[in-house]
Amino acid sequence: MNWLQSLAGHSSNKTEETAKSKLQRSGIIGEDELGELFEWGRQAATEIANLRDSLNETINERNYRVGELEKEKSTLYQQITGLSDQLDRRNAELEQTTRRLEAKQAEMDQAVRKHYEQIDKLVLDHSRDLGILETRLNNEKRHLQAQLLVSGDKSQAWPDEKLRTQFRELCRIVDNATATIATTVDISSQVLSHRLDPDDSLSLVKGRPHFWLRWRVWSVLQAGFFSLPFGFGAFGPDRGAAEITALYRAWRSRLDGSTDPDLDIFHSNEVANRWRSITFQTLAAAATDGGSGSLIQLGHNNVIHVTEQITSLLSVIAGSQLQGGLQGEMRTAAGLAYELALQFGVNPARLVLLTVERSQTVVIGGSNGFIDCEDGEERRGQKVQVVMVASPGLQRIGDGRSETTQEHTVVPYTMCTLRLSCNEVMLHNPRGDSKAKQPVRVEPSRKSKDNLVNNRGLREQTESLLALCETSHSRDMKGLYYVPTRGIKPGIGVVVWLWLVTTVITIVTICSIGSVPSSWRITRLLHAGMALLCLYLLLHCLDLTVQQAGTAVTYNYIVFQSLNTVWRTLSDVFLLYGCWLNVLRHQTPKVAVWRSDLVIAGTLWALGLYKLGLQFALCFAWLDFVDIKIIDSIAAARKRYFICLFSPVDLDHQLTPAIQETHMAGWATYCLLVRAFCEVVIVGQLDRAPTGILNIHRAQDVCYSLFGLLFVIFIACSIPSGSGNDPDPWELESKISARLAEEQRILDEALQLTLQNSLDGWPEEADRLFKERLASVTESGTKSAPVVSVVLDTLRDQVRQEGSDERLLQGKLDHLTRMGQDLEDWVPVYKWDGHSSDDHIAGEEEKS
Repeated sequence: MNWLQSLAGHSSNKTEETAKSKLQRSGIIGEDELGELFEWGRQAATEIANLRDSLNETINERNYRVGELEKEKSTLYQQITGLSDQLDRRNAELEQTTRRLEAKQAEMDQAVRKHYEQIDKLVLDHSRDLGILETRLNNEKRHLQAQLLVSGDKSQAWPDEKLRTQFRELCRIVDNATATIATTVDISSQVLSHRLDPDDSLSLVKGRPHFWLRWRVWSVLQAGFFSLPFGFGAFGPDRGAAEITALYRAWRSRLDGSTDPDLDIFHSNEVANRWRSITFQTLAAAATDGGSGSLIQLGHNNVIHVTEQITSLLSVIAGSQLQGGLQGEMRTAAGLAYELALQFGVNPARLVLLTVERSQTVVIGGSNGFIDCEDGEERRGQKVQVVMVASPGLQRIGDGRSETTQEHTVVPYTMCTLRLSCNEVMLHNPRGDSKAKQPVRVEPSRKSKDNLVNNRGLREQTESLLALCETSHSRDMKGLYYVPTRGIKPGIGVVVWLWLVTTVITIVTICSIGSVPSSWRITRLLHAGMALLCLYLLLHCLDLTVQQAGTAVTYNYIVFQSLNTVWRTLSDVFLLYGCWLNVLRHQTPKVAVWRSDLVIAGTLWALGLYKLGLQFALCFAWLDFVDIKIIDSIAAARKRYFICLFSPVDLDHQLTPAIQETHMAGWATYCLLVRAFCEVVIVGQLDRAPTGILNIHRAQDVCYSLFGLLFVIFIACSIPSGSGNDPDPWELESKISARLAEEQRILDEALQLTLQNSLDGWPEEADRLFKERLASVTESGTKSAPVVSVVLDTLRDQVRQEGSDERLLQGKLDHLTRMGQDLEDWVPVYKWDGHSSDDHIAGEEEKS
């Protein structure tokens, strides 16, 4: 072939001829054969040239295609690199999202654990506190059971104000009855037996015989109920005194083994006074509830006996049977004296009837309670001589506990006195009765004595008629509804202070309502409370201004003061409830209504309505002039209400939020607690110091206005202003909800994208796993393949065991289901294992 190629390479005739001549000379071939050979060589060379050209074209074409493929390969490599970078970024984002989700989940788990730990701690603390309280309760119960016979901490003794009121009521009944008889009967002209006037006292006060009659009635009352001290004479001077004394001796024998009936132990022994107080409390309660014990029956019999004695005495003086009205008043007087005698035993202090001996010299004024009814204490320090005690007084000595000697005059007594300086007899009434008593001089001659007796008789008739008129008016006082009167002046300083506070509170309220948005319901609640407080203070200032000016008003004016209490109560309810919600709002930004809030609101409304009911009940009780006991019970209920309502509450865990504006809410709550404490102290002082009631009410107004002003200022500052630093909770909740929704949407989109990317690569992954599983089962095609459903079931179990998002798992399982549907008609090829089918069948039969 090489030589053919070399021949084909010669293109000139000379070359051919040279070749021909050589071949001819060699004698190998002939000339004809040589020509054919050269013709064939030329054709072969032509074909070779054509083939070379065709090969070159093919090579060039393939080189061009190779270049195109290289370019396409480079483009594909760039695309693969870009997709790989995107895949890396998506994987990084997925990993970052996964970490954020894990961090959120860890934070939620931690919050849940912390919440449960706090609950467990609270339950543990509550259980511990409950155990401590139960222990204390059991200890206190055992202590009370052990000290039952000497426990007097919860005494039901009447306070001084009630003692004074009831004693003066008894004095009023006796005064009215004796004045009525003295007006209709000439007692001075009667010749009385020694039994009726054993010490000839009528001759000393002939110008005022009703004073003598009054003392005679009091003598019967003293003998019947006050013959023994410390209340032991309440059941009578004979059998009743013996039975209560026997009860005392039995207790005394258990206390120290003594059987001495002397009552001196009650002067200084606190344990003995507590036993006495509890014993008489039990007897007084049994007497009130209609008990049937022997002492109670003796007490009722003693009341009947004393009533009969007084009625008999007055009937003898009057010369006829007493009228039914006077007999009823004497029964009332005896019953009231019996209650007072029981209080002598109930009160742990020593109560005594205040009397003096005839001809005893006393000093007007001072702590003795001797005050002239005409000129008060203008003659303070002057000495007078007592002629006769018309009505006894009431004195309390010590308190029955730590102090047993200090004397306190509850009710001073009325006495007839003789002035040592001017030799004249004066009638003094230290209780301040409205009837002025004129001096009665000792007669210098018989003529002047007759004139003086005539003048005294005229004045006596006039004063007796006035006393009778006063008695009739006291029985029907409902006509006083429209009688003009004047209030007690509070003082110009208090009025000016309240007007100043009212002005400041009104300005603060108007500024708060005008500048703070009212979209939040707690803001509206606080603004309503502040507005009602302004209304109450404004009306209260007008009320005090009317009283300070001395403007005449009627008794119906008390209805206006009671109506004004409505605005104060509504203001207290709104501000208390709003302050509570305003403090609690800092614990969570979510604005919601909890059941506990409804319980607090319901409690405040119940207390407020209860207070208004008591206020109007007391108002109409005064206007209706009902029994003083009913008014006293209503006042006691109001006192208990105030103490229950304004008791300080432990708000320590609400006063420590982390947000800055809650400091104002904390200070507001502090001012509220201080104001409540002042209210409790003032209500307590109304019983302890009734003589200073005007100063007490002044202090109440000043304290309420002062701390009310600070409370309103702090509450106004604690209300959200709606600015950027202090947003409105309603708007803040909307922003927080929108932010949470946006974050949730972003997380959902990222998760959806991650799931979609995972599902996009799953078909190739499923094919690869299917082939790997099939190759593993068939041992690379050496064994028969199983049914497709078996391989797919294995893949399904593997996917479920990996665990992933529910949506991703469902997508993978759906793809495997579609693969099963696509390969449903696929039939596996049976692989022969080297045994014939007959041998296989025979082997199976042998095995069987």
